[in-house]
Amino acid sequence: MLDQYSLFKQRGFLNCEPATILIACMIMNAQIDNRYVLGHLDVKMRARFWTGIAISVLLFMSMGSLILKPWDPYGAICLQLVENDAFFLARITGLLLAVGVFASIIIDARLPLFGTFAACVGMAIPIVKTAGMDYVMVRLQAEGKALEHPQDLWGNLALETLLWSVVLAVLLIGTMLTEQWLNKSHQNSTPPASPEPGKKKRSSLFWLKGLGGIVITVILALFLIAILAANIRKGQIVFATIVGFYLASLTAEQIAENDHPIWQVLAVPIVAFIAYIYTWFHPDRPPGLESILHIAPNGLARILSVEYIFLGTIGAIFGNWTSHKVRHNKQHG
Repeated sequence: MLDQYSLFKQRGFLNCEPATILIACMIMNAQIDNRYVLGHLDVKMRARFWTGIAISVLLFMSMGSLILKPWDPYGAICLQLVENDAFFLARITGLLLAVGVFASIIIDARLPLFGTFAACVGMAIPIVKTAGMDYVMVRLQAEGKALEHPQDLWGNLALETLLWSVVLAVLLIGTMLTEQWLNKSHQNSTPPASPEPGKKKRSSLFWLKGLGGIVITVILALFLIAILAANIRKGQIVFATIVGFYLASLTAEQIAENDHPIWQVLAVPIVAFIAYIYTWFHPDRPPGLESILHIAPNGLARILSVEYIFLGTIGAIFGNWTSHKVRHNKQHG
């Protein structure tokens, strides 16, 4: 603990608020052991990686359907179609958190946010198997809930994004605390190295890099998803969301060098919220297509909140990992 205290003192964190120190501690603890980079995992760690993914997929294939599709097995995962939002979110949060913590333990916190990644991969199974935005638009408008005021649909989806963001936040906190707990044993054998003379990182630079990573990821993801979400087919939506955030995250981490993937993940709900708020102010469909109920006003609005949050997180984390692999290859040939 004294080693960590001195490290924070050297890096200028002790003048920050307690919450700032806690977040910085969680992020830095996840980076203490840098021996494992995606693409350079040893055989044992690769086995752990795929074991964590397999367990998550199996759990969501078996239990996910019971939790996520109780009202309509062919419908979409949307809170506007659920009668009891709180109970529904509590169930899915519990399953995600259990999977995330277990996956973090399996891989021994060697890849940052692996637990979150594995849980989101599992969550992607029911997301891919269910309907998308076109189903939600047709059902809500057919029931008369979004005909008189079409912008209400997008305002409600913006609010739904905030609720799914709370679920994601619980998952992130749970997995990062688990990683912090696991890294305590790593500190004994691999104590944090002191900064090199003349290269002491200050807290302002730490947050500047993180915020830079968020901003770049948001801008690039909005641009890429708007282009890639060319139609309403489920496969295209899944591709656009994951690839859009993957490329945005990879590029942002290369530019900002923010290290930890938490910064790219924080950009995910921001992108979703911006997409729905923009559509809320511009709810009109393309000319001549006003009477077609399943046509969204723009490409960004073709993606559901749950798809943004969990598919986007998959792309964001994997993009950050890939950026570290690229940097590692450049440094070591």
